[in-house]
Amino acid sequence: MTAERLGRPIPELFFDKTYNYMGQFVLSTSTLSTDTIVFGGFGPVVPNGFGIGYNVAGSKMGCVISSYRSKRDAAKFANAIAESLDTIHHHLKN
Repeated sequence: MTAERLGRPIPELFFDKTYNYMGQFVLSTSTLSTDTIVFGGFGPVVPNGFGIGYNVAGSKMGCVISSYRSKRDAAKFANAIAESLDTIHHHLKN
């Protein structure tokens, strides 16, 4: 955008296939590591991605998952995370 604004050519890097592929973060997260914020949100940065805002405080953990309905199922992903955490918890107890 700066190059265009200044009337300069856009650097070749921005046309590189690998560079553009590496900018497609399907899983985008942000931690809310504070005792004063109970939960929050974080949106996906690509249309087919998930945004996950999470918090770990003491012995508790929570997250808010968002996605574009037409591309991903945030509820299904949340259930998979819960199931995974239950499995880990079960194995740690045994």
